[in-house]
Amino acid sequence: MAAANRAQRRAQRKWKVEEFREQALEAKSQVASLVLEVGSESFEIPHPLALDDVTQTRVETFQRGEGLDRDTIMDEDGKPMMSAVGEPITRLKEPHQIDGVILEPMSVRSARAIMGEEEHARFIEAGGRSSDVTLAWEWMVEQVKERQEEDPK
Repeated sequence: MAAANRAQRRAQRKWKVEEFREQALEAKSQVASLVLEVGSESFEIPHPLALDDVTQTRVETFQRGEGLDRDTIMDEDGKPMMSAVGEPITRLKEPHQIDGVILEPMSVRSARAIMGEEEHARFIEAGGRSSDVTLAWEWMVEQVKERQEEDPK
């Protein structure tokens, strides 16, 4: 019965988008999200493959390091190294900073990108840690990698 139901879903061509997301992740043996309980509150951490557009934009902006201060890489003569298109080659300043001000730890900034400012603030206020969000996110990413290694088709 379950196999027949699964076959029907595969043959289905018209989906409600919420059902499609759930089925697509389920087919990959993935959870759509993790819910972390902190005290009496629950906080949903979305699966990296199921982000809404606003969250996806925040996460990618964080991952690219947009807005972070950069240093120009110099050659042995003290001149800026240039890329193939004639632009100076740069690298992020360490520790990460903006306008010379050192930023919060990466796990805090990552959790804020994943959850959004308000939800992250509520999570921390309830007693959660940014590293909890990072662990949940990395666990879901690892599940995707393990599934791909088990079944590379």
